[in-house]
Amino acid sequence: MKKVVIWGTGQYASYIFKDILMDKCAFEGFVDNNIEKQNKIWENQYRIYSLEKSIELGIDYYLISTMYYKEQILLQAQSLGIENKLIWYWHDDLSEYEFINDTSYLKENILLKIKIEKLQRQVDNATYEYGNSPVKIKPAKDLLKKIIDKKCSLCRFGDGEFGFILKQNRLWYQKYDNKMAQKLENILKSDNEKILIAIADNYGSLDKYNDRAADEIRQYMTKEKRQEHMGLLDLSREYYDAYVSRPYMIYKDKDKNAFEIFKLYKKLFYNRNILIIEGKNTKTGVNNGLLDSAKSIKRILCPDTNAYSVYDKILNKAIESASSDDLILITLGPTATILAYDLAMKGYQAIDLGQIDNEYEWFMRHATERIIIEGKSVSEIAWYRIPEIQIYDDKYETQIIAHVE
Repeated sequence: MKKVVIWGTGQYASYIFKDILMDKCAFEGFVDNNIEKQNKIWENQYRIYSLEKSIELGIDYYLISTMYYKEQILLQAQSLGIENKLIWYWHDDLSEYEFINDTSYLKENILLKIKIEKLQRQVDNATYEYGNSPVKIKPAKDLLKKIIDKKCSLCRFGDGEFGFILKQNRLWYQKYDNKMAQKLENILKSDNEKILIAIADNYGSLDKYNDRAADEIRQYMTKEKRQEHMGLLDLSREYYDAYVSRPYMIYKDKDKNAFEIFKLYKKLFYNRNILIIEGKNTKTGVNNGLLDSAKSIKRILCPDTNAYSVYDKILNKAIESASSDDLILITLGPTATILAYDLAMKGYQAIDLGQIDNEYEWFMRHATERIIIEGKSVSEIAWYRIPEIQIYDDKYETQIIAHVE
């Protein structure tokens, strides 16, 4: 009998499991790229393997459980020579596989259920999407132009930062810290004309976003979540768009939007002495030309996870290393929001940059979905936290002036 595994242990894996005829195959368990899931037992029955281990087991078929990441999964499978063993459960005709119960209509029922739930979210959110949003958010282009013209600093708030403030941490790379949460709330409510506060443009029309991004926003922005945010925001002020750090992947007209935004970023970087404070696997601007217009680049490398645990060390090293005219770019999750604020209060121009490098890589590659980037961490692909392949670059190495452990 053919050896079969399910690739992925997410929300749809259990549905696919029910459709497998166990007497028609040798079901070996699950495969997952997330290292935290590997070697654990799924539902007290089957082991979760790494992809490499599954190859040692001689697996004949991989049932893909996710509806997304097709491009990335195919690239990974091709690199291991197993692309012809993939079964795309949600996309393929399953009738040729005797070990899949294609008469159960489970697949059709689940797809219909998903469509109905998606439509219901659109209905529930329609009042906000087609009415006047109470939250005033200026576009990303206006934000970057003001940063360039007025040499302002930037602090961004996304779902992760709001999650901290509301004691609902959603981030895998930063443990909850009460002091951190209070600091984030204070910054959100701060009022300094040289420090711009940006929040994600989730509150009104979602027409500019692609279908998947709009649906993900609707799933997050429930009535309860919206009320929590309204309790934190000052509806009399103007904010800026925190999606300035995500100008490509979530938009319908992604190429046009990203081109215009990255043109402004490069204008911001032009002829500036730049100090980058980032995770050790982030490698902002390495091998992609994003920072080629800069006059000089220095880097302080920090922990990829739980950077706030060494916050004082990072802040002190930044002050020690920065010149008064440096442009400081920070990519450290919610720690970056706080660090940008504290440095701005000391007179530096500091930008909470976010994962702009990932977006630029996807833009340059014309990617249609989030994919891994060789040698760099990709926080939005949870299992690709530490790059499998480390790329050595002489220029990058010479830019590193300090490590904070």
